Amino acid sequence: MLSRAAMAAGLHPRCQWVGPTMIRLPHPTDSVALTFDDSPDPSATPRILDLLDAAGAQASFFCIGIRAARHPALIARIVAGGHTVENHTWSRPATFAAYGRRRIANEVLRAQDVLTDLAGTPPRWMRAPVGLRSPLLEPVLAGAGLRHASWTRRAFDGRCTDPAAVATRLIRRLASGDLLLLHDGSSARMAGGTVAAAALPAVLDAISARGLRAVALPAPLAAPGRPRRRRHASIGIRGRKPSISLTCIQVSTALSRPYLKGDTPPSSRPMYRMGAGRFTAGTPCHRRRTAASGSKSKRRIPDDRARAVSRGRIG
Repeated sequence: MLSRAAMAAGLHPRCQWVGPTMIRLPHPTDSVALTFDDSPDPSATPRILDLLDAAGAQASFFCIGIRAARHPALIARIVAGGHTVENHTWSRPATFAAYGRRRIANEVLRAQDVLTDLAGTPPRWMRAPVGLRSPLLEPVLAGAGLRHASWTRRAFDGRCTDPAAVATRLIRRLASGDLLLLHDGSSARMAGGTVAAAALPAVLDAISARGLRAVALPAPLAAPGRPRRRRHASIGIRGRKPSISLTCIQVSTALSRPYLKGDTPPSSRPMYRMGAGRFTAGTPCHRRRTAASGSKSKRRIPDDRARAVSRGRIG
């Protein structure tokens, strides 16, 4: 029960457990970020752009790749208005959070390529469909130079059909640095347009009345690099001499060199050798302690190996 609750909490859109996400502007300077999901839509996007232009406001449009490919002129108009184009996956699958890494990467990277070609600059932010993420998303974003953006509060304009209620939900406790989420293509419909378009003038007026500015998402503070790959143990075969490599320490059998790299004399070099199912450390010697009794026990070894031991070639 506890594990299910922890998993559900980790998938919450504003949770940082599955990877970093922005829920407020990092350096708010009397500004509020406006974001629109599910863009572009020929029946909704032009009206949203007209309202933003009339108020001198800017916003970030999280675009679905397949829609952007169908309506490149709308992407060009978004960019011409000083707004930013961001990544909202290729097809916005509802089960995106349950995808494996390969399908996640296909959704994100395919949209990234198309949006970069249409907008002229690569998107800097990505928002998962419905905001739900899995731990497999963050490595994909890091490899693509993207960051994830959530929200401070959202309008629920995809379900609510009352523009006044949508606007009130966004402007209640409005403060500098807030990140607001509305919808473009999937906003609820009403006579004369979408609920988001009907509620937007009241939101813009409230932002201005509080002495704030409506802005697009800023560039990330530092572009993320690819996650550092960890070095794992690997088993290699050198002819007839199997060896196990652990970072810079080599655990070897009979004729493989068992010493750590260095200039110390063979007699004082530490080595790692097999002992009763575990690794034991010691100095080169053909005697070894047994794990069971802890006492020294001499083992009979072949003559050729004994000679090699006595000459200091192997331990």
